[in-house]
Amino acid sequence: VTFLPAHCDAVDADGLTPLIHAVDAEQAESIAELLLAGACPNKADSQGATPLHYAGLLGARALAEQLLAAGADPRSKDEDGALPADAAQGEGHSELAEVLREAVAKFQG
Repeated sequence: VTFLPAHCDAVDADGLTPLIHAVDAEQAESIAELLLAGACPNKADSQGATPLHYAGLLGARALAEQLLAAGADPRSKDEDGALPADAAQGEGHSELAEVLREAVAKFQG
């Protein structure tokens, strides 16, 4: 069997990348492998939500930190203008929201 290479930022019919699927499934090892293969940590879905937004929605601090370490931009906004910190706060993950707000402040220098 021969496997054809697939682009790690390819989107499915729902506009989701493999990295977004890995974050949504909370698969840290898959996330690491995708990032190592060149997946863009800022590639958004069809509504503008990035993998960091998904981590925020899930309250997945370790995944958010993994994405930030790989260059995810905490200032990214979805189509409604929400930041990943807003996504976390909206789901009641206030500790993660604070981590993401601090990341925004560091990003802005």
